[in-house]
Amino acid sequence: MQASPRVPSRVAAAIVPVLALALGACAGGAPARPDDSRAPDDGLSAADEGAGAVSADGRGPRLPPSEDADRDRVPDVGDDCPDSPPGEIVDEVGCALFVRVLDGVVFPPGDHRLGADARIALGALVTDLETHPDVIVRLEGHTDNRGTAAANLELSKLRVMSVARFLVAAGVAPERLRPYGLGESRPRAGNSTETGRERNRRIEIGLASE
Repeated sequence: MQASPRVPSRVAAAIVPVLALALGACAGGAPARPDDSRAPDDGLSAADEGAGAVSADGRGPRLPPSEDADRDRVPDVGDDCPDSPPGEIVDEVGCALFVRVLDGVVFPPGDHRLGADARIALGALVTDLETHPDVIVRLEGHTDNRGTAAANLELSKLRVMSVARFLVAAGVAPERLRPYGLGESRPRAGNSTETGRERNRRIEIGLASE
């Protein structure tokens, strides 16, 4: 693993807000998790529950429960994520747009620079954010467990800031981004194999509270 900038040993590999540096803002406190109980009202009354009723947000017709189990307006027959939480913003196949691992945004060991594939994936995210201008997102940087916890925490900050800077340069308002570095503290896979370590070197996106 490449050497990372020194950080004080007292820095814990826990949820650590990343100073927004060039973004001109700082993410304060631990990243908030989406709260399904606060899902926005879709503007439909009981009388609108039949097939063909259109929601107030214009996302499409409300389908009967027999055809749309998770009520995301994507028919079950074409829904790749049939258990989306209520109020989730989903894509054309019913999967969450803003609560996921950013596919394609991967990093070599010890590196925080964005490759060509990462830039293409982030370009698609820019389009999604433009389509949903009221969405505020948190960005989480993660590492595998090679090296010290303190060095990995610092590396995760550099990775998430690379992503945040790209988004801002592409036109996303910095106040819509909440970047955090979490180091090695939240692995998605075992670190005993290269495949697992690659899965752990990632950026995750989620909905943030204002």
